[in-house]
Amino acid sequence: MYEKWQKIFRPEASLFMGVLFVGLLGFLRPYQKDFAHVVAILTMRGGRAMHAAHLELGKDLLGRNTIFLSADVIPPIKGDIHVKLVGPEPLDYTVSSRYPPGVPLFNGTHAWYRFEDDTLKGVHPGDDLGVVMTVDPPASPGEYQMILSNPQTGQPYLTVPVLFELPGGGEHEAAAPAGAGEAAPQGSEETAPQGAEETAPQGPIEPCH
Repeated sequence: MYEKWQKIFRPEASLFMGVLFVGLLGFLRPYQKDFAHVVAILTMRGGRAMHAAHLELGKDLLGRNTIFLSADVIPPIKGDIHVKLVGPEPLDYTVSSRYPPGVPLFNGTHAWYRFEDDTLKGVHPGDDLGVVMTVDPPASPGEYQMILSNPQTGQPYLTVPVLFELPGGGEHEAAAPAGAGEAAPQGSEETAPQGAEETAPQGPIEPCH
């Protein structure tokens, strides 16, 4: 039965659904205020996100915010990847895939990974991940972290700052360190980058859920 589905849902179908999703996202995004899209890469050294996920308190849809993560898996990462949200206070959240479960789509030349208990199963090096996290917003502003890691060893592959902000908290550019594009004064000693301490979450970090 699975082989029959494989013949129907070829890699071209996976590509078509990905393009369709991005197209719908681009159409709906101007009307959504509860949504944050983050582009990133997963690496053995902890990964890198292009920017934080900024969510404005009071703009949630039906009581929930959504974070969509598009990420590339850099070799040699493979196997299972656990997704969790941690922060100053526990929050209820759910994790799902970009595509509907149970449909045998393809990620390149192999079957798409599966989700089970907030864990991506069967990830291959070079995969394109599409992770959707819906979360109940906190009662007050704060910085949280969306962490993708090895479920056996706990090694982090990616950490994405998730910022719940008051209305008018600013766009992505506002999160850049002050003076990031300015030259350092001549003769000054080498110092840590400005704003390095500002990225640490306020208060103790506790697992959500």
